[in-house]
Amino acid sequence: MRKKKILWAAAFAAWAPFAALFCIGAGFLLPAAASLGGWQGALAVCALCAGALALAAVWLVPARRFAFAAAVRLSRGALPPEARFAAPPRVLLVWSTANGFDPVALALSRRQDHPALRTVILDDGTDAARRRAVQNFAIRHNNVEVFFAEPGGMGLNALLQGRDDYDFCAFAGEDVMLPSDFVRRALDYFAEGDCGGVQARIAAVGDGLSARVSAVASSVSAAERAVREQYGADGLCTLGVLLSRACIEAVGGFPPVGEPLPSFAEEAKGAGFSLRFAPDIACVRAPRSLPALRAEHRRLAASARAYAHICAEAGSRARSGGAERADRFFAWMERAACPLTVLASLCAAALASAAFFVWPAVLLVLLTGLLCFASAAAEAFAAEGQDWPAVLLYALVRFALDFSGPLALPRVPEPRASGVRAGISIAVGVLLLLLAGLVCGNAWPMLCTALGCFLAPAAVSLPVLFPSGAGRKEQ
Repeated sequence: MRKKKILWAAAFAAWAPFAALFCIGAGFLLPAAASLGGWQGALAVCALCAGALALAAVWLVPARRFAFAAAVRLSRGALPPEARFAAPPRVLLVWSTANGFDPVALALSRRQDHPALRTVILDDGTDAARRRAVQNFAIRHNNVEVFFAEPGGMGLNALLQGRDDYDFCAFAGEDVMLPSDFVRRALDYFAEGDCGGVQARIAAVGDGLSARVSAVASSVSAAERAVREQYGADGLCTLGVLLSRACIEAVGGFPPVGEPLPSFAEEAKGAGFSLRFAPDIACVRAPRSLPALRAEHRRLAASARAYAHICAEAGSRARSGGAERADRFFAWMERAACPLTVLASLCAAALASAAFFVWPAVLLVLLTGLLCFASAAAEAFAAEGQDWPAVLLYALVRFALDFSGPLALPRVPEPRASGVRAGISIAVGVLLLLLAGLVCGNAWPMLCTALGCFLAPAAVSLPVLFPSGAGRKEQ
């Protein structure tokens, strides 16, 4: 699927005038700053240059979010037509137990309205208790096969190698529950000839306001994935995906890494297949704990490093178009938003210390924070505009991460985890700003900025992220 570049062109066109205004304004102020002389002049010049560049870079984040919000509103989201097959395709449901085995989730996921379905439980772990649970499940249920493999990421290849009793392969596991119409609705997306896989969205369910914020985060993620399918770097592949046998065989199997599905998406793209995202198909899972999210992030990061090492040894490199490179650039800038906003605040402190351009600099920092909050709210309203309190709290969480989240990775996996990491980062950021105030001397305007940009969103959003509601389930 050829990606459209108009979204990124619009984002750059909206951002460029403000970036030019920052740089030109700083250029006009440089002579006056240099005329201060001594260390004050040097400090003011450095703070003006660094602050202007930092603010210009940060404003890419709201530009990208407003562009995504417009794209979500303008997209029609037409569903694919119903697929017609001479005979029901044979579907193999592969249930991975690498990170846990939930028999209830598997039992519910097997209740598909597709007639030709067979279940295979892939156990490539070393936990004896888990193996006994898997064997007991296979004994109690019909049409269930158990495949034991060695750890290391080669279990999928060993399972599917030389196998010809399937046309499509669905992957699930852990506590992800597939809806009963997952296979039937996912097959409709294969009407396009180059479609190699269909990825459903994963929605967290639970009780309380935290679960509602999680639902908003899931809706935003689904909307972004739908937009990226047309304009950006799609290809993320995880649990809740249906892959065709033709795609698997054309790629030559799965990369030998711990979490092979994301790396397989890159291989499929290089083989000429596209991965469709189905926002209308929702797989559900319980909200996960912070240790579980950290463990998942470590596994994904380790698999990404292993896959990059394999590609480097083979001398291969994934092909990317202009729209995909622009998408990755904006995603990188969003991750860099927090250190850049901290740099802008420190530059405001430096200007306050030099007694030059104090309040305009502080107002620019506050305006940047307001734009980050407004753009996050606009994107959330475009994706899920019915639950206003949850949407506003989600926007506050994103705002807190933008201004104080260097430790908040992954970005918005689940509000509780993001809140914990943002809380730690807020404390670190405020301490650094207080230290800057002590070192620079006359930095009270910047310290007021710190209270507004760091403590206010934390005071409003973080207490909501620690509910006592039921329904939380460990992975």
